[in-house]
Amino acid sequence: MNIKSSYSKNYSNKFSIICATYKNSFNILSLIKSLKNQQYKNFELVICDQNKNNTIKKIIYPYKNIIKIHHLKTSIGLSKSRNKGLEKITGSYVLFLDDDIIVPRKFFLNLSKIINQQIKKK
Repeated sequence: MNIKSSYSKNYSNKFSIICATYKNSFNILSLIKSLKNQQYKNFELVICDQNKNNTIKKIIYPYKNIIKIHHLKTSIGLSKSRNKGLEKITGSYVLFLDDDIIVPRKFFLNLSKIINQQIKKK
């Protein structure tokens, strides 16, 4: 099947963000707030929580109806944690972001435009 034919006319790209987090639980709040303010909303956040406590669950609770968030408890280890996250994603494109990243407001909008331009060239 041709890549172009698998997209609608507006080339709606879905992004899956995998964020493995350990210890500094409150860092994830900055990432979530920056995702909440994105102009482009077709994304999901998969949080791979390596902490033994439930702090992350409490932090993300107010945002679960605003952003599509999957919260996974994983064992310690960046690669192990990310691999568990990969099992949960539903997007066509995957990004691995750290928990202290702040994503600019038009990040996914611009990324989607770049992808669409590349698809149109084919």
